[in-house]
Amino acid sequence: LKNIYEILNIKSFPVLINFKNYDGKLMEIKIEDVKSSSTFFKSFFENRYFVNTRLPEGAYKIIANFFPAVCEETITVRADAENSCIVEKPSFGTLKIKIENSNGEYEPGKVTFIGLYPTKTPYFEPENPLETKRYYESFKNSCFPPEEGLEIRIPVGTYLVYASRGPEYSIDTKIIEVLEKKYMELIFKIDKIIETPNLVSIDPHMHTLYSDGRVRTEERIKSVIAEGVEVAVATDHNYITDYSPVLKKLGMEKYLTVISGNEVSTSGVIHFNSYPLELRPEQENNGAIDPVSYT
Repeated sequence: LKNIYEILNIKSFPVLINFKNYDGKLMEIKIEDVKSSSTFFKSFFENRYFVNTRLPEGAYKIIANFFPAVCEETITVRADAENSCIVEKPSFGTLKIKIENSNGEYEPGKVTFIGLYPTKTPYFEPENPLETKRYYESFKNSCFPPEEGLEIRIPVGTYLVYASRGPEYSIDTKIIEVLEKKYMELIFKIDKIIETPNLVSIDPHMHTLYSDGRVRTEERIKSVIAEGVEVAVATDHNYITDYSPVLKKLGMEKYLTVISGNEVSTSGVIHFNSYPLELRPEQENNGAIDPVSYT
C-alpha cells in the first residue's frame, strides 16, 4: 500500500487496528471509505492481534468479520493524530439446530439468520478464503443441519431465524434471543405443501472450486438439496466433476440425482454445457474437452 500511495503521489499515514477478546481463529479485516464505500484494505488473518496499515486522510469504516460475528468501528485518519482503533469480538451463545417435518422425520433444509437491529446479521466462515485465494463466499448467513442436528456458536443478540427447503415446502420462522454462554435447542418444522406430480426440479449449470465456483462439492450438494433441487448437473469449466462419491459419503442419495458434465469454455469463442459425460480420471481434467484444440 505504501508503494501504491507513493506512485500515485498520495499522502498516507500509519493506522493501527487492535483486536479485543480475539481467540486467534480465522478472521477477515476490511477497510472501506465512508463516503464512497471503496475498499482500501482487505485480508484474512489467523493469530494476528493487531494490524498495521496506511490510509490517506479521511473517514473509514473498519469491518472485522470474526465468523460469524460482524463488528464495525469508524476511524477518522488525520495527519496530526495517532490513528488507531480497537475492534472487540463479542460474546457468544450456542445453538443446536434441527429440521423435521410434522411427523418428526428429518428434512434436509436450510436455516437462515437475520440480525434484528442493533444485532448484525452473522457471516459464517466462508468455504475457500485462503486455499486458492480466488473465489469464496463473500457473505454466508445460512447453514444446512444434518439429520443429527448442527451445533453452532453465534454472537449474543436478537435474530429472525427461518428454516426452508425451496418453494414446495413451508417455512418455519422464529425470533430468538441468544444469551452469553447459554445453550438453546431449536427444532424447526417444515412440510411439503405443494405437490408437483410428473415434474422434476433440475439445475443444469453448477460450479465448484474445480473452476470458478465458490464452494466445495460437499457444500454445493447440501445447498441444492436444501433448495429443493432433485437433479444437479456438474458443469465446471473445462473439467469433469463427479458429485457421486461425495453424495454417497453424505448419505443423501435419496434426495438428489447427479449427472457429470462440463462447461466447455474459451473466452469470446466457445461457451456451452455438455452432459452427460464419462469421468476419465486417467486423462487431463478428467477427460474434459479441450476447447483450445478445436478452435
